Amino acid sequence: MLFPTSGHTQDNVTAIDALDVDLWPDYDRTSVLVLLTGTLSADTKLPATVILPLPETAQLNAVARIDSSDGIMKDDIVSSPAPGELRFTTPDLRFRVEYYLPYAVNNNRRTFNFAWLADVSVNRFELRVQQPISASFLATEPATINVLEGQDGF
Repeated sequence: MLFPTSGHTQDNVTAIDALDVDLWPDYDRTSVLVLLTGTLSADTKLPATVILPLPETAQLNAVARIDSSDGIMKDDIVSSPAPGELRFTTPDLRFRVEYYLPYAVNNNRRTFNFAWLADVSVNRFELRVQQPISASFLATEPATINVLEGQDGF
C-alpha cells in the first residue's frame, strides 16, 4: 500500500551565481588550503543539493552553509564525499567548502595545479592566491592581474 506524501524534494543545482576560490599554500600545514565560497541564484529552490568536484587527493576540512540571517558559517549540513565529487544539501543560498591538497616540491620550489572541472556552470568566478609570508616569489599561470597586500600581511 502506498500513501501519497507531501513535502519538498531537493533539486540539484545546475548553476552557481558566484564562486570565490581562495588558494592558501602553507597556511597552517604543508599543503594548499582550498576555500570555495559559493552563492546560489536568488531563485534557487531551497533546500538545494550542490555537487562539486573534489579531487581524489583532497582532505576535506569543512562543508558549511552561510546563514542568511546572520552571515555566520554553520557546519550543520549533511555532506557526502565520493570519488571525484562532493554532494551536500544546503538550506541557504551561500556555502563554504574547505579542503587541503598536496603540492609538488622540488628543492625550494613548490608547484600546484588547480582545475575547476564541474558539471555545474558558474556565472561569476573569482580566484585569489595567497602568497605565503615565507615565500620570496609567487608565479601564476595565467599571470596574475591584480596583486594586493591584505590587511593580514599576506
